[in-house]
Amino acid sequence: MHKQFDNVLKELIISHKEFFETKLALILIKDPSCIHAIVKISNNLISMLKEYYDEIVNIIEDHPKFTGALYNQEIHGHLTPLADVAPLQQALQVLGNADENPSEALHVQTCFIHYIYDYLNTAKTNAALKQELVQKIFNPQLFSDRARTEISTPDNSFYQQGICRLEFFNQKITSISKHKPAKEKFIADVNSSFYAQASKLLMPTISGPSGHTGSLMLLAGLLNLLNKNEWQDYALVIASYLVIAGAHSFHESLMVSKTVGVEYKYGNYNSMFANKLKSTQVKNLLQQYDHYLERSEEGTCLVSK
Repeated sequence: MHKQFDNVLKELIISHKEFFETKLALILIKDPSCIHAIVKISNNLISMLKEYYDEIVNIIEDHPKFTGALYNQEIHGHLTPLADVAPLQQALQVLGNADENPSEALHVQTCFIHYIYDYLNTAKTNAALKQELVQKIFNPQLFSDRARTEISTPDNSFYQQGICRLEFFNQKITSISKHKPAKEKFIADVNSSFYAQASKLLMPTISGPSGHTGSLMLLAGLLNLLNKNEWQDYALVIASYLVIAGAHSFHESLMVSKTVGVEYKYGNYNSMFANKLKSTQVKNLLQQYDHYLERSEEGTCLVSK
């Protein structure tokens, strides 16, 4: 009975953290002190897309996956096709308004690194750098255990509620957009070593270490634009985007950002704000959940031994 009570309490704490992370993500995704890093990456991409415009148009025509991903309604931040506006031109528009629509800008950035970058002639000059970054970010120690199992759900299950899985908390989060969250496509592999570690730390798990985060960290590394504080802000807003998308928890995203030097201690929310606290809204939220901000790197046990 004692062990059963501990397990129930543990699940309730993790569910409450899913609610906390979703609320935090909805604030950070609008925080100017985080978004500036997205804008910096976006502005550089605009210059690159314009410089290699004709080459990229040909790449898009030869490789339609870019357009398919850009408008994929299952993905948070997907674009809606506009009449008489080509996909590349629409992508440029979105990047130019990154401060107003950061989720769409991050989606365009992801589509670029996934489906365009490798086909550019200029990518050949960065081949060694890319290989070095890929080995650092997507190291087998981190990604050999994806800690998830794919499941099938009805097509009409499109909705958006962050990473909250308990309906009680779901109802307290305002829907942002319609898409298919990872929590509707995957379930955690409870037998995985990743799940065991995260569970010990009482950290939410959705779909394992974030490859999506890795792709955006790769892009930032290849562009080589961000200083230390900007890397931290970029990582925070990526994690927020993925939490809102229902794709990953902060832990699953930031553990990948950590590979490129972003400050994060496993199980420690405080370490996410290594450079500075953000807006008043963030400070107020953190004060409400200060009992989650006192955990050690190893994770303080909040349930009875």
